[in-house]
Amino acid sequence: MKATLQHPTLVFLTVAFAFAGCNNASQSSVVPGGANAPTGFADARHAPQPSPSPKLYVAEEATSTIVVFDPTAPSPTPQAVITKGISRPWGIAIDRAANLYVANEGTRTVTVYRAGQTKPSFQIDSGLGDIPAAVAVDSTGNVFVSTVRHREIVAFHPGHKHAYQSVRLIKGTPFALAFDAGDNLFIADQKYVYELPRGATKAIDLGLSGLDGADGIAFSNGLMYVTNYTLNDVLVYKPGARSPFLKLSAGMYGPGSSTFVKPDEFFQVNHIGYNVEGFKRRQLKPFVTISGLNNPIGVASTPLQNP
Repeated sequence: MKATLQHPTLVFLTVAFAFAGCNNASQSSVVPGGANAPTGFADARHAPQPSPSPKLYVAEEATSTIVVFDPTAPSPTPQAVITKGISRPWGIAIDRAANLYVANEGTRTVTVYRAGQTKPSFQIDSGLGDIPAAVAVDSTGNVFVSTVRHREIVAFHPGHKHAYQSVRLIKGTPFALAFDAGDNLFIADQKYVYELPRGATKAIDLGLSGLDGADGIAFSNGLMYVTNYTLNDVLVYKPGARSPFLKLSAGMYGPGSSTFVKPDEFFQVNHIGYNVEGFKRRQLKPFVTISGLNNPIGVASTPLQNP
């Protein structure tokens, strides 16, 4: 069960910032709705654009809620709670128009919420198999969902409920998905990290060393961060490298899902500690801790950062 295998990403923020000088490729704007897309779908061309004020979304599995915080506050308290359409959420994601996507294990669905809304505008409820675990959205609005027991990555065109692509993995448990700046999909899969290049139909095992309990993955300034829930560390890889050039482990205890709120502010879910911690550049200790959570399992933020 993911709740016992995965999570908190105590993080490695310090490094992301130490290497902020790395080159960053830019992503194109998301266009999630086509001319034939259902009107209820969160189309990035018509949905509200991301607010300059960041928001942090935390998925609470135990209470079937998405809790929204202001990560800039000294002691963040909930600004909003989303319950409609939520049933044992695991992975969550934000697209370029600040639409929220939630993978629900309880109902085997992905629900979509327009920016700032608490009621779903669209729902994917077919082809997800048993336990949709993670969700990610590319720059054109295509939605990718990982299914745990079927070991599949299922892809949906924007506004569509039927998958146009399914990629099956032969090993591991796909708990986390993340796109890099080139729209290549990366899959954290316990002891493996796969890459599904843009437009490809087969995932490639990158052969990375040092992985055990790889339950989270994120990008910053071209660098890839992989969290090891079992080993209590975060490994940082340069593009094309198989071995990490940096390992972060100070104070980590079960790191999992993570997100960058700003290029120099990293937030991670501490699943074992039932909190979320934020780290600033060059600091080993968190500058903020969000407590009072029941069972945080996923985290995402707006405005979406360029990986």
